[in-house]
Amino acid sequence: MEFEMRKQILLFTAIIFLEGCGTSKLSEKEVIGLAEKYVFENGYTDQEIRMDSDMIQLDITERIVSKETAIELRKNTLEPKATFYSKGLRRWTVGFRTTRDSTRFRILRVYRNGKKILMEHQDMKPRYDL
Repeated sequence: MEFEMRKQILLFTAIIFLEGCGTSKLSEKEVIGLAEKYVFENGYTDQEIRMDSDMIQLDITERIVSKETAIELRKNTLEPKATFYSKGLRRWTVGFRTTRDSTRFRILRVYRNGKKILMEHQDMKPRYDL
């Protein structure tokens, strides 16, 4: 009996922990808003913005060039509106269509209720022949 009680307490604690660090508090609308804001503020759209290069988040492939070059390379590479999204246990995945090839997408991951946002470093081309 005592073992069952400890097991239930441990399970309850794990659920509370996962709930606090996961994505449960973000609605679809909030996630899409955060993702579209990130894409805009980090220079991926065709909109002209002034960027502080100290604030830019470089992905793994951009670390070999200067931040100014990375900003130029990003300009007008993604559509400003999210194309798709999905919710996982620990993150949201949001897809943006690329401007160079309309069949390709770039994936943005939103973690920790919006406190951590990461852009995947390569484009994705979905397969439809399942």
